[in-house]
Amino acid sequence: MKKITEIILIMFICSMALTACLQQSTEPLNNNDIVAGIINNTSPKESSVEHNPDITAEDSTLCSSNDNADAFGGGPEAFERYYPDELFNLYNLSKLVTWDEIYAAEKTLLENNEYFYNEQLPSLYLMIKELGITKEEFIRVNDQLSDEQIEVLFSNKKNETIQSELKLDTAFFYKGRLYNVYELSSLEPIQLKEMVDEGKMFEYLNVLESLSAGKDNASKILNYYIDLIKNKIDK
Repeated sequence: MKKITEIILIMFICSMALTACLQQSTEPLNNNDIVAGIINNTSPKESSVEHNPDITAEDSTLCSSNDNADAFGGGPEAFERYYPDELFNLYNLSKLVTWDEIYAAEKTLLENNEYFYNEQLPSLYLMIKELGITKEEFIRVNDQLSDEQIEVLFSNKKNETIQSELKLDTAFFYKGRLYNVYELSSLEPIQLKEMVDEGKMFEYLNVLESLSAGKDNASKILNYYIDLIKNKIDK
């Protein structure tokens, strides 16, 4: 009797877990999901495999998700991003236009632009342009961005300038495109040496080293990739 009771209890627990999984898989998206879903850079190395022949599918698995918080505002995934989180947050736009308009603009951008273009520029910048939001309108609802960031977002500067001025310190800009530390570590030595000669690779690595001074897991991972890049340069 005791054994039967235990079996029934196990079956009940399993059925509860299955029900929870089904509910989660069928739960509709809420408005905030667009922040992560539209033209995002949360996994740039995966998209770069298809569009950058210098990066292979094997290299794209170098970084896995890590939920531990650290001094950089996140786990190792924080090193994948090209731009700070606020430049992916579209919530303030919903104070100026409807979510239907935001979704429509998202669809247009994804259909009419090459993926490389969408990946390399911040989502907020692209959406502001697509929706025709004015600087005055945005300032009225802004509660996240600095004055300097707003000036760049609403400037008529070239894409390369937008990239270099809004990027994170952990992103490297070279000849019209941004790289994260994982992507750089997958490049061939000759490519990295070119970045040293013609770019500011050593200055970039110095910045990374200043950010990796801690003893947490994220710092250890960052140091590993810094050393990997340096070893390739020294070959």
